[in-house]
Amino acid sequence: MKRMPVLSAAPPQKHHEALAKYCATMCEIECCGLDACDFSQVHIASY
Repeated sequence: MKRMPVLSAAPPQKHHEALAKYCATMCEIECCGLDACDFSQVHIASY
């Protein structure tokens, strides 16, 4: 049986940045800050 390669996890800082960018649904973070993000439980779980 062939072993699956193990992928390294992204550093926590990059993971948080990617999550914030994913949750920016109403506007750009650069424009409105974190007010542009939808941090509902369902939205974060879909990330």
